[in-house]
Amino acid sequence: MGTTTDWPRVYRVDRASRYSSLAIACTPLAGMLILFVRDLVQLRNNSLPLIDYLWSTPLMLVFPIWVEFENSKRVLVDGDSLEIVSWIWSHKVMRSNIRGRREGRVTPRTDEGAFSLLVTTDGQVLRLPTFLQWDETLSEWMAGVPVLQE
Repeated sequence: MGTTTDWPRVYRVDRASRYSSLAIACTPLAGMLILFVRDLVQLRNNSLPLIDYLWSTPLMLVFPIWVEFENSKRVLVDGDSLEIVSWIWSHKVMRSNIRGRREGRVTPRTDEGAFSLLVTTDGQVLRLPTFLQWDETLSEWMAGVPVLQE
């Protein structure tokens, strides 16, 4: 599984997936801003009232912020532990405290978009970020965690 000088290893969501998902998340906000500018220059006679823009724009900001929050998570793998780090929190679990893992695919026809859930001995479930960049070392580390069939 590599030498001790290889640890800790840091894994992130790959750049292409991160930027494309953020672009998709920002599309409704961009559409709202285009409508707002169009209403400001009065290209439309039946424009929305300003109050509609004031309450809907913050709501449309929530989705891109959530997507960026999910995509910015880092996974730190050490020889005997795994830690998921985000903007706000950090969860570290020792290999001896992992009961098993559940895996799946976002799309059933491809190997891309795999997701993994780690189940600890106390029942806590840790979700690894979707579209995480995997390498041989992470694959070997995860192979040591049994797959749960439940």
